[in-house]
Amino acid sequence: YGAAIAVDPNDVTRIFIGAYSNGESGDAKIFRGAVTSSGSGAGLTYTYTGTDIGSGVHPDVHRVVVRSDAASEMWVACDGGIFRTTSADAATSFESKNVGLMTMTCTYLDHHPTEAAVIFCGAQDNGTLRYTGEEAWLHSADGDGGPVVVNWNDPYKILRTYVYGAIDRATDGGAGPGSWSRISPASSGSLFYPPLVGTPISGTPSDADRVATGADRTWFSDTFGTSWSSPDAAGLAGTVSALVFANAGRLYAGTSTGNVYVY
Repeated sequence: YGAAIAVDPNDVTRIFIGAYSNGESGDAKIFRGAVTSSGSGAGLTYTYTGTDIGSGVHPDVHRVVVRSDAASEMWVACDGGIFRTTSADAATSFESKNVGLMTMTCTYLDHHPTEAAVIFCGAQDNGTLRYTGEEAWLHSADGDGGPVVVNWNDPYKILRTYVYGAIDRATDGGAGPGSWSRISPASSGSLFYPPLVGTPISGTPSDADRVATGADRTWFSDTFGTSWSSPDAAGLAGTVSALVFANAGRLYAGTSTGNVYVY
């Protein structure tokens, strides 16, 4: 997502653009550049050459604002909140202005089976978070945070969805971004956050290792994500957009066609 543009209030030929990411540090790109023209009539053309003006802004820029009474002061709204610089007319770095703001988009939750204070949360473009009863939440994983499954027999084992079917696994309770390893099934489909579910608590400990995910088809794992198999190799009609276990032996799947299937 990158659809932000602003004009310097003191120079209409100078344009600021908020783009997505440079793919290296993960920061968004904010460009400053001049629009020039050449030719005339039907041959009139315009050229824009942009310069990356700094770092420190979270990706997915939604709005760029340059103050009319201070052309060097810029504010940026993005998926990570609000950022500001006072030197937008030169190479700069942006500072976060998010203290006290509640800007997270929390998409999914799962609860520790025995510790009431421990919750894992998928926080959209702000990773996966872990709550332990304190005022501040731990940043457990980077990137986009989708569905989370806590193993109810061994809650140090956690699964979380990144995007488009990419699944990560931690075995230390999700202590930090370095805890996770990628264990995705062979294919995933086009859903940004495909469903990922575990079984209800039962009297059979091995049931806790059974999980399912979906998108182009439904995938099962009896090893909490270390290996996957699919019973619908041809794929169901539509995209698997919702899953829920009734028990370890019965799974319901909803698809984009409006149909509901049961295994």
